[in-house]
Amino acid sequence: MNSIVKPPLIVGIGASAGGFECFKEFFAAMPLKSEMAFVIIQHLAPDHNNLTAQLLASFTSIPVKEIKDKTPVEAEHVYII
Repeated sequence: MNSIVKPPLIVGIGASAGGFECFKEFFAAMPLKSEMAFVIIQHLAPDHNNLTAQLLASFTSIPVKEIKDKTPVEAEHVYII
């Protein structure tokens, strides 16, 4: 019997530059096994050094990664654009 891999539900969450506190609270409460992938879009100045991935990783057990070109999206991961 072939097992079919179900793609994750992708949840997009956007916020202004001041939205980090909301991200922190959301992911601190999010269970590790959700079968969802999260994509964080935060409005920052183009020359701003984005530390969101490093900072958010300290508030959740869910792996947090900066998304790069052609990054595969996996369930139970957080991706920062």
